[in-house]
Amino acid sequence: MRITLATLASATAQQVFDQVRDHMLRQGKQSKLRPTGPICAYRSHDGLMCAAGCLIGDDEYISDMEEKAWWQLSFRGIVPDAHPNLIRSLQGIHDRFKPEFWERELRDLAQEHDLAWTITLASLPTASAQEVFEHVAKHLLKQNERCQVDTNCAYRGKAGACAAGSLMSDAEAEGLTKFNVGYGWLSLLDRRLVPRAHAELVVGLQRIHDSWWPHEWRAGLQRLAASNGLDAAFLAAL
Repeated sequence: MRITLATLASATAQQVFDQVRDHMLRQGKQSKLRPTGPICAYRSHDGLMCAAGCLIGDDEYISDMEEKAWWQLSFRGIVPDAHPNLIRSLQGIHDRFKPEFWERELRDLAQEHDLAWTITLASLPTASAQEVFEHVAKHLLKQNERCQVDTNCAYRGKAGACAAGSLMSDAEAEGLTKFNVGYGWLSLLDRRLVPRAHAELVVGLQRIHDSWWPHEWRAGLQRLAASNGLDAAFLAAL
């Protein structure tokens, strides 16, 4: 679900954080009202969006929003009074810190609000190999079923998501719908559709999903962890 002003009140704090974090990490630039000015913009002239701006649908945006803080828009009834502290904090990171410090500040904010640091295509380059391994391993052992469309493995399917597919947010997977079946991770890499970070590890995890039976996944994950110098102790509790 893509969050807009129309759906913000029904979204969880985790969903709000994930959407804004992914937007900021993907964009990697501050959205400014004027390129050399100090004032951030919900929508900039060059198509950028600030942290709070990515929660506003294109059909919901009006230029009168600019140069007004989120709380002012909320007070005037222009935006919902939902998750105000979280949105204000996310906006503060966008406005006060240079993009190279965003990941650090976002991770701190997630801890402060007791939110998970989920891994998506946007956050994959900032994740450690251990984080990627744990994320996919927990997904596979919980799902315990191959994700297929007909007899072919798929990034998204009735069972949920394959190994590599678990690294995509729903919005990211939707954008890659035509590549859902028949395109391996390396094929997506060649098309520059996914980040190159941890490519070998992701391919190894995908191979376990595709080539091993679900009851063999735990053993496959332990073997992959050992060959990559990763900690697999957490698997015992799953």
